[in-house]
Amino acid sequence: MILYDKLSNTDKAKLIAFKEKYYQRYVSYLQEELDNKLLKGFTNNNDTINQIYCYLQIVPDKYNYYLEFIKIIQKYFVLENKKVLEIGAGSLPILASYLESKALNYDIMDPGIILEDVVGIKGRVFKEKFSLDTSITDYDLLIGYNPCAATEAMIRNCLQNHKEFIIALCGCAFLPESYKKRTNKEWQKYLFQIIEKLGQNYNLYIEYFKDYLNIEYPILVMKLKK
Repeated sequence: MILYDKLSNTDKAKLIAFKEKYYQRYVSYLQEELDNKLLKGFTNNNDTINQIYCYLQIVPDKYNYYLEFIKIIQKYFVLENKKVLEIGAGSLPILASYLESKALNYDIMDPGIILEDVVGIKGRVFKEKFSLDTSITDYDLLIGYNPCAATEAMIRNCLQNHKEFIIALCGCAFLPESYKKRTNKEWQKYLFQIIEKLGQNYNLYIEYFKDYLNIEYPILVMKLKK
């Protein structure tokens, strides 16, 4: 769903210039996204396009759900004394560009990161998949905005290693092959079962984005019990 599409000629020129400069860095299926959707507006579900709009400061803060996510993060965590690892940072890691100056240390991980130099990321950049075997011993907090396929591994790894985390879930469903009903509701149910089984030492908090952003999926906050 399009949240903002009031693009001026200047906005369109910025978007076209960005595409011309960085198009070849994107993989082919993301190039198709740029070809077909770049000038259609800021939506509630396309991070590839939305990251560009935020970087170019085209979208009003009201619709910038990354900024809204930051407010929720800061509601639960004091980042100034946290070593943070963000999972699923995306092609253009805009959330990291907003947050890294607020944290004690801020690193990012995503095999699809290609434009970290554009936003000037100062922390470590791991261009690899997150898994159960990924070492997170150096971190106090893991953050994921739509980490998609890494979501389950992120939850399990954090719970097994007693790390706090916050995840904004997306509309995907990365269920095991044995599941016949492969819906997002089943996916959420599956993740909550993992948390119930492994997260006895945590308090679970569930947040949602503001209604007008039309993002129906929950944000999971896991804090260790004191």
